[in-house]
Amino acid sequence: MRNISLEICCGGIEDVISVADLAIDCIELNSALELGGLSPSLSSLKLARKLYTGKLVTMVRSMPGGFNYSENELATMYRDAEIFLENGSDGIVFGCLDENGYIAIDILKDFVDLAKKYHKEFIFHKAFDYLINQNEEIKKLIDLKVDRILMMGNSDLDTCAKNIRCLINNYGNKIEILAGGGLNEDNIVDFINVSGVKMVHGTFKEASYDSISSGSRYYVSRTRVEKVLGLIKK
Repeated sequence: MRNISLEICCGGIEDVISVADLAIDCIELNSALELGGLSPSLSSLKLARKLYTGKLVTMVRSMPGGFNYSENELATMYRDAEIFLENGSDGIVFGCLDENGYIAIDILKDFVDLAKKYHKEFIFHKAFDYLINQNEEIKKLIDLKVDRILMMGNSDLDTCAKNIRCLINNYGNKIEILAGGGLNEDNIVDFINVSGVKMVHGTFKEASYDSISSGSRYYVSRTRVEKVLGLIKK
């Protein structure tokens, strides 16, 4: 296995610090990973940009629980995207669906055009997993010049890998597909071999227990990331 790119999903500054000096290819900066990933703060982005000199893209998502947004939510996210692009982000990660489970194409175009205005990347995130017809909807993303799709898949990794393989076979020369969700040290090599992806995404997290609040926080595990790098870069 050669030249597989690795993107690490970071939920905050501690995660960035943990992996900033490793041979990763990209950081996706988020907040609230326990909610599926939301937009980070501007201060988090600015500090992450100082700590990490590689490619860094930023989640743009104002709320959990779906990808169909109100006008006010969209206006807020659009301004967030502008601010991120003006302050060191190499791209934005965003997705939106209409009430019927199709891409909200007019809304999406505004965000893609914004990223391209700054000569930055646009990544359509895991909203793709919820589309009614991925094989048809991906054509819209290609027409809009979306750079990458993040597919989080599902609990059936074998089915997910085969689905990604079909999409890559049909469209891989026009758009990049990035795979994440459920990948770990034990299954990532087989998943790559079946799916044919050239870039993978993950948190590779570990839990830290807080005895005062009796709760757990999750962090990127440097040790796990190092193991994954050893598997996909050799």
